[in-house]
This record gives sequence, C-alpha cells and structure tokens, in this order.
Amino acid sequence: MVKNQPVERDDSEGATSLPLQQAEALAGQAAELAKGGNVQAGAGLLDQAIDVVASQNRIDLHAFFLTRKGNLLAQGDRPDEGLRAFEEALALARKADHPRLLEEVRSRRGLVFVELGRVKEGLDDLAAALEHAEDRDDVGQAFRLLSLMGDAHRMAGDEAQSEVSYERAIALAETADEPINTFAVRLGLGQARLAAGKPTEAIDALLPALELAKEDGDEIEEHRVLTTLSEAYFELDQREALLETTRRLVVLAESHRDHREAIAQRENLITVLLSLDLLDEALVEIERALAYARRRGPRERVLVHLLNKGRVNYELGSYAIAEDIYKEALELAEAQENRRAVPTILGRLGALYAEMGDLEASLRYAELAVTKAVELEDPAILAEQSILLAMTHQDLGENDKARNAAARAKQAYEAAGELTLAARATALVDEIGAAAPPPS
Repeated sequence: MVKNQPVERDDSEGATSLPLQQAEALAGQAAELAKGGNVQAGAGLLDQAIDVVASQNRIDLHAFFLTRKGNLLAQGDRPDEGLRAFEEALALARKADHPRLLEEVRSRRGLVFVELGRVKEGLDDLAAALEHAEDRDDVGQAFRLLSLMGDAHRMAGDEAQSEVSYERAIALAETADEPINTFAVRLGLGQARLAAGKPTEAIDALLPALELAKEDGDEIEEHRVLTTLSEAYFELDQREALLETTRRLVVLAESHRDHREAIAQRENLITVLLSLDLLDEALVEIERALAYARRRGPRERVLVHLLNKGRVNYELGSYAIAEDIYKEALELAEAQENRRAVPTILGRLGALYAEMGDLEASLRYAELAVTKAVELEDPAILAEQSILLAMTHQDLGENDKARNAAARAKQAYEAAGELTLAARATALVDEIGAAAPPPS
C-alpha cells in the first residue's frame, strides 16, 4: 500500500505546543500497539489524541487523527467502525474547507474501500483525491493515486480502465521535476495488457520494467517481471525468448536458494528445450531433475522425468537406452497404480520396437496399450493408442486391421471432442484404403 504524506502542520499556530506533542506521542504509541495486534488499545490511545487536538480547536489535526483511527480499525478487522471514523474525518475536512485534508481522507479511505473489496467506492474516493492533487500540481501524489487506481481497476476486472490509469501515471511521471520510479506501474500495465489478451503490448510495457529492476539490482522485482514476460512469450509462441527468460528465472531461484521455485523453473526449462528440439541440453536438465526427484521426491516427478528421458533418447536414436528407461517407467507406473500412464508407456514401447524393426514386439505392446486404454475409459488416450496400433498393423501389411484401428481412433477422437485429430484419423483410414491391394 502506498502511504500518503500526513497533513502539513502550521507551527505558527502552535503545532509544536505541549498538548499537540502529547497527541503525537499518543498516536505513535497507538501505532506500535496496532502493530502488535492490540487494535482496541491502539484505538483508545488515538481517542485520547483526538480529545487533545479537539481541545486545541485544531480541526485539521482532529480530522487527521480520525483518519489514522479509521485505518487502524479497518486493518484490525473492525471495518465498520473504521469507516465511521473516516466519515467523521471527512465531515471535519469539509467544515474546515481544507483541500489537502480532503485529499488525505479520501485517498486513505479509498484504499480501505479497495482492500475491503468495495472497489467502486474506493475508486470514487481515489478519483476525488486525484482531482485535489492535480489542482495542487502535486505530480508525485497524482502519480501515486493513478497507480492505485490502476491496481483497483485490475481488482475489479476492468483491464481497459486499468491500462488508462497506468498509462496516465507513466505520462505524468515523465513531466516530473524529480525522477519517479515507474517500475510497479509498468509491471501493472504489462499484467493488465496480458490479462486483456494483448501479449505483444504487454511485452512493450514489461521490457522497460525489466530494465528498471536490473538498474536497481533488485532480483525479486526482476523475477516478477520475468514471470509475466514468460507468460507473454508463451502466448505468442516465442520460444527462443521464452528459453532465455526461463534460464534467467532458474538462475534467480537458485541464487535465492528457493529450491521449490528452482525445481519448477528447471521443469519449465525442460519443456521449452524439448519444444525447440534442443535435445542434448534437454537431456542434461532431465538427468539433473531425475536425480533430484529420486533423492527428494515426489515419486510422481520421477515418472515424468523418466518419460522425458525415454523420449529424448528415442529421438536421439539411442533405442536400447530408451527401451530400458521405458521399461523402468512402466514398472514404476504399475507400482504407483497410475492407470493413465500405463497405456501411454506401452504405446511408446510399441513405437520404439517398430523403429528397431521388431514388429512382433511392436504389435504386442500396441495391442496391450489399446486394451489398457479401453479399461481406462478415456477417449483421448484410446484414440492415441489406436492410431499407434493402426500404424503397426499397416507396417505388417495387415490393412483391414489397420483400417479398423484407425476407425476406432476416429470415433474416440470425436467422443473426446478432438475434431481436428478425428479428421486426421479419417485421412489415415483413407490412406490405408488407398494402399490396400484390390480384392482378388
């Protein structure tokens, strides 16, 4: 939360007199009690401070301390009492006709409304505070309020208005006499654009935010930007950019010894490397991830990494290694009673034996994969394994059986709602029919 500056004091009116010093001290003690969770005692001390400033006829300070009381109560799970304190403060500010005080009360109450989920009311208050800040030509305060409004619009799911607020804040910062750090606003703008389905525009906002984080040497903020950038690159299928971003996320996670995050990012890295067919590098990462999963778990990740390792070795032509890995994976899947994984692994073994020229073994595993898929009652898995079985029958010259398997795949894909894949299965049926010898 951005903290607004307190109301200016006028020392000539006795702002440093003993009673007012006492009020300030009471307010400070109240804040310490609130930090320790003793909201009731803190509110009591603020009431004493309010009595002191009221006795001095300081309407501005009276409203200011009521505002602090409103914040304290609202953040201490007593929002109704807090909002009543804000109402009292607002009435006093209006009575005093004090624009700066009106801005203070409405900005702070706006934040409370937003945190309570009453975003529309919060935005109304923040917009009113913004008008006062603009009237005073307070660029820094207007920037902060626009930033908060952007955040609030995002909470309400209004990405378009969120963009408007963030963009206004950035434009305003460029006019400031003193530099204003726009990192958070640019990150928020990028996230808003990404949520609105505009990944290219999101990247335009995020890259300057990334540079700001790097200039400050703030790796936590860098991580936040890179995470959002990764989502944008993924949506745009910009795999090379996604690869570099993911590599950096791995480095950041490991530098902060965040083992959970490092594992997640290394698994993301494996996925990206495989998508780019960077098999040798992918294999190194898979070996690392597999070794860690064997030591630390969870067991389910061991199976995932075994399947990836088998796939890479298969694609590299290391068939004997792939065979051993898939058989280990099959034993593990059966031991874990992972019924979804079993037909997939059997199908991969069938495809592997076909590449090795052992069509009998290929057919045996392909048929067993279909049997397990039928037991699973999962149309998508059944369709996939039926396609592999059709191709095996085709390799053996058993065209009728191949057509039947492909037709079954078509029906299963349609049942799964995969119409594009169903069309491919239909094409395979037609291809097999065209290749079949004419009846004698």
